[in-house]
Amino acid sequence: MLLSVESLSKNEVLRFLNADAGLTLPPSMDALIDRCIELTLETIHPVGIYHPFRVVRTQYGLKLADTPFILPGKSIAAFFSEVRDTIYAMAVTVGPAMDRLIRTKMITAAEEGVILDTCGAVAAEAAADRLELEIRGAVSDQGKFLTDRYSPGYGDLPLELQPQLLTLLDTSRRIGLMVTGSVLMTPSKSVTAVLGVTDAPPSATYNRCDDCKLRFHCALRKAGKTCWKTRTESVS
Repeated sequence: MLLSVESLSKNEVLRFLNADAGLTLPPSMDALIDRCIELTLETIHPVGIYHPFRVVRTQYGLKLADTPFILPGKSIAAFFSEVRDTIYAMAVTVGPAMDRLIRTKMITAAEEGVILDTCGAVAAEAAADRLELEIRGAVSDQGKFLTDRYSPGYGDLPLELQPQLLTLLDTSRRIGLMVTGSVLMTPSKSVTAVLGVTDAPPSATYNRCDDCKLRFHCALRKAGKTCWKTRTESVS
């Protein structure tokens, strides 16, 4: 599925760069960020895929029915505590051209390369937001609701599940998204996640900081900021 990402939030780029939203940038840096955002939008080719699965609670974790895939751990079980029987698995990527651009700029213009790397991450999140809207629409048509996204690596949900999740969605063939032997996705500016379907609006908003392994050492958290968006920010 092609995804429309027509703009990127400069505030999001600044947040990923660990800069204060109200910071007054030097004109040259402000212009450079604008150029990087424009170049990113010209380069990316966002695509995504999603699929619903019936979920069964077992002693080993949440098993996707008719598949060997299991979501283990206490954190995902608690996160999906209001989910009765259905979850959606999703994956998005902004494409390999963004990776090539970043690698080139890191060599020829390192400062620009760093900003483009951040823009690529923001673009991947924006693409994930667009795909999430599609899923929310499908779920809403059934009179149901959807949790926030939860990705491998959050809490005690192993990052090592990434290859299985990509295989489950057949991402290599369908959107060109693969995973390396070190469990890194390629193209790198990509997002995978699972979301749960609920009968009523989820009672709690998920705070990713609570599950982050770096939460006690995070400079962003100490400054009262996050590297992620709330549900209302992400789907607005």
